Amino acid sequence: MRGPQESMDSVKDKECLEQRKGDVRVRIPSITREAQVSTLINLAARLTNRAARIRLGSIGAWPGQISVLVWLLDEEGVTQKELVERASIEQSTMAEHLDRLQADGLVYRKRDQDDGRRYRIFLTDKAKEMSEDLLSELEAGARIFTNGISQADMRVFDHVMRQIIANLDDYISQKTQPARPCPRAAAR
Repeated sequence: MRGPQESMDSVKDKECLEQRKGDVRVRIPSITREAQVSTLINLAARLTNRAARIRLGSIGAWPGQISVLVWLLDEEGVTQKELVERASIEQSTMAEHLDRLQADGLVYRKRDQDDGRRYRIFLTDKAKEMSEDLLSELEAGARIFTNGISQADMRVFDHVMRQIIANLDDYISQKTQPARPCPRAAAR
């Protein structure tokens, strides 16, 4: 059962949403605080992707591919496996993104000189030319969804989100570690 403060906070949150420009399109359930954090993060991610499609579609970049392009702008010549780790994207999803980016003329693969089984990923001149527009659009997007939020609140938000990401990364790492063989079973 919720305490009076939690109920008041939920009412304030709902009032805040309902005060937005007339037509409320997004509703947030207020079942529990813990579930609400996940709901808010997921909702923000979905809305960010939808807004990014609107802004970035005109320059030929799509939300799923943006992190790949940004990582390659940071460092070219990395392997697909390295991109998977950096962008926290599944291997099959990364392969699809790279195939699409290559088909769009934004990246190319070059066989690794030391290990012929691996390919290194590079940006094309076309991607490098559009990189300034891409980064400008990303910054414009950040200004759109942080509009009206103070710098102090943004610092707190940044800190909290980094902690949430670290917590989730730790959890996933712990849960996906290969099981160690039981000492008795190994001795048999």
